[in-house]
Amino acid sequence: MIDAQSTPQLVDGMVIEDGTIYGALVGFLPMPMAAASALIGHDADTGIGDCIRE
Repeated sequence: MIDAQSTPQLVDGMVIEDGTIYGALVGFLPMPMAAASALIGHDADTGIGDCIRE
C-alpha cells in the first residue's frame, strides 16, 4: 500500500493498493490456467531424472 494522503488538502492525496484484483481472482484462476496448460503448454524439463519424478 502506498499512502500519499499527507497533503494540505485531503482531496489532493491518494492511496494505491496492490493485489486486490488478484485476491478476487484466486478462486477462479486455477481451473482456466490448468486447462490452458493442458491445451497449449509443453514440458520444458528434460532428462531421465525429470521423467522419473513425473
